[in-house]
Amino acid sequence: MKYAVLIGAFALMGSAGGWAGQEVWSPVAMALAMVLGLATCALFAHRRVQADPAARPWLMAIVWGILLGVGLWVAGSQLWGLNDAILNGDLSAGAERIREKSLLGLALGIAAGLLISLHVRRPKHQWARRLRLLAITDWLRLLAVALILYMVRTGVEDADAYPPREQSPYLLPWPGGVSCVCTQGNRAVISHRDEWSKYAYDFAMPIGSPVSAAREGVVSKVVDEYDGNGWDKPANYVTILQDDGSFAEYAHIRRHGSFVQNGERVRQGQIIAESGNVGYSASPHLHFQVYVFHGTFRSVPVTFRDVTIRSGIPRMWLRYTSGNSPPQ
Repeated sequence: MKYAVLIGAFALMGSAGGWAGQEVWSPVAMALAMVLGLATCALFAHRRVQADPAARPWLMAIVWGILLGVGLWVAGSQLWGLNDAILNGDLSAGAERIREKSLLGLALGIAAGLLISLHVRRPKHQWARRLRLLAITDWLRLLAVALILYMVRTGVEDADAYPPREQSPYLLPWPGGVSCVCTQGNRAVISHRDEWSKYAYDFAMPIGSPVSAAREGVVSKVVDEYDGNGWDKPANYVTILQDDGSFAEYAHIRRHGSFVQNGERVRQGQIIAESGNVGYSASPHLHFQVYVFHGTFRSVPVTFRDVTIRSGIPRMWLRYTSGNSPPQ
């Protein structure tokens, strides 16, 4: 019973993430996870003091509580994406698919809870303490390697190739005042690594979220008749020909989610579509990229005027607030 609260929290988050996969975890969810982490570690500390009145576990309980809170939020925010990636389906598949997603999320949540509880408990037996130390050491190694790869092998490769943020004609492709997380940036972990897409961005947003034109132009192609997501599923998208001859693509929009037609001129900030989870997509998000055609299609680097950090280049796992107000 000592660790039931912690394991149950991860299981609940995993299960909820399984059937509510189109939701984006917000700062409110992070705050709740932090409170739960601190409360759980306070419970552990209280039990420790009961067992040994001379113990002083409260300082470490705060440290563990913060780590657990962050861990709970990360697990909750990522489990739904992992569910979709493994099941390769979407929530429109009916009750059976929802049940499968929920069960998979439950299993993933319990596994995460067991792993974290192994870190916070203090085993009595020598062999258990050695196993715990080995597990913690291996996780620290894994995190260190992941951090190094993230810093070295992803993101901006040639900063000079990007135009200055202050002169950029682009604003983030959703309505002003709304915040979204960049789940994949340039030269990302899973994709965005070839000539066609290495300067693309993915922004997590719930299905049905409004998508704004990042720059004005003329609609050159609209595809919105498809449904369902998977490795072999066709995607929906809106392509806009911009005044400099480049094309902006807004992909993975929902079925019948386009608000514009071929040949229509759109202004910056105009709502052009609703986001979705259609095509080669593991979780609900908007894929945005700019490309040119010179014999072959090639993506080009862009910055956003309303991204005030990192020279206007969105980075993976950071949250950005749009300044793209709709035209009056």
